[in-house]
Amino acid sequence: MAKKKNCLRNLRLCLMPRCGEISRLSSRSLDGPLSLGERFSMRLHFVTCVWCRRYHAQLRFLRRVFQQRVGSAKIQLTPETKERMEQKIREKQK
Repeated sequence: MAKKKNCLRNLRLCLMPRCGEISRLSSRSLDGPLSLGERFSMRLHFVTCVWCRRYHAQLRFLRRVFQQRVGSAKIQLTPETKERMEQKIREKQK
């Protein structure tokens, strides 16, 4: 009987990740497509967790607002600023 419970618990963890994993998936979903399993897990979690549902909605809202603001503003970076940013990115990748 204990083995059956453990099997069910593992199945639940596979299908319904915890809130921390869902927050990472929510963030990744804004940057690109998720796998079918990841999307399914996220949707299934949203059915039972209002907090993660709200968090995902807030992320989408913030992304939309920032895109509108940046899209309407003409941001010009100086070559020096661009170089500093690229250098920081290269340092982080090491």
